Amino acid sequence: MPTYLSVDAPTVTATCDVDPPVLRIALSGELDMSSARLVSLLLEFPVDGTDTVILDLRDLSFCDVAGLNALLSLRAHHLSEGRAVEIAQPTPAVRRVLAVLDHEVHGSALEARSGGGTCPSATRTGPG
Repeated sequence: MPTYLSVDAPTVTATCDVDPPVLRIALSGELDMSSARLVSLLLEFPVDGTDTVILDLRDLSFCDVAGLNALLSLRAHHLSEGRAVEIAQPTPAVRRVLAVLDHEVHGSALEARSGGGTCPSATRTGPG
């Protein structure tokens, strides 16, 4: 079973890394209408033994509505499988788009793993 995957599209790169119990998905570039389908490929990555997904968005410079919908689908999939979903280090531009999720945003992947958030009005999504 692979524990690392990197996928490139014209405007975005996605990497997945499993270190049970955490699946870390890092996106870099621009997640837009031309690249949002890439996120659906990530659903095929084996995630046995994970209970938390960290979306590391520190290098994602842009996200439009198609990208947001892709992130929502990814989030819904993992929540339906019983995994908590944490968002770490979004850029200011991406943070504004994510505000519609009313989802806790973390300053780092380490902070996400420990459950400490930087957005005071948000709540954690998932089991527990």
